[in-house]
Amino acid sequence: MRHFKYVLVALVGLLAVYLVAATVTQFRPGVLVKPHPDVKETSYAIVDEDGGEISLTTYQTELNKGVLRLRSTSEQPLEVQINMLDRIIGRVLRDEKREGFKTLSIGRLVNAFGKNNTQMSERLSMAAYRSSAWNNYSGRPVSGHVNDLVVKLANNAKIYSELKQLFEKYGFSIRFSSAEKVLVSPKNKLPYDCLSWFNIAGVDR
Repeated sequence: MRHFKYVLVALVGLLAVYLVAATVTQFRPGVLVKPHPDVKETSYAIVDEDGGEISLTTYQTELNKGVLRLRSTSEQPLEVQINMLDRIIGRVLRDEKREGFKTLSIGRLVNAFGKNNTQMSERLSMAAYRSSAWNNYSGRPVSGHVNDLVVKLANNAKIYSELKQLFEKYGFSIRFSSAEKVLVSPKNKLPYDCLSWFNIAGVDR
């Protein structure tokens, strides 16, 4: 009887482990491919377990051909979103020619990965704070245009390290190439947000 109880406990334990593992691995949604022929766009998206979405949009118009547009309404941690974006890029490269991609647009830096992931914004502010090229009292560059300095700070500090590593996995190098409509905090006089673009280039694999 005692032996039977031990066996029963062991079976219950194994069942619990199986159920936990099944729950963790069960939610792995595929990449949704959503063509929009009316505007000549294709969206590649993953919807997370809370209903948030991260996507890359490609364009078939002459004006925007070669652009990848990142959007996210997900509230998942940055590392989780990077993993989802990894799967999205893999699908994009299965469906479209990799040589055509030249630009990555992420919109506003501060919420590129949703409102809960402000790491890139915080890194930009810290880079400015530590830079002799930024006047921490006036909230302006010591000289030159704020857009140009933000680009320089972003690249020198590698504020986009997660994106850089991800694109390198697929044989691309990316570099912060353009900043517009830079926002400076009125409290600490540091830049924290801008419309952000990256240059995409192929590298030898």
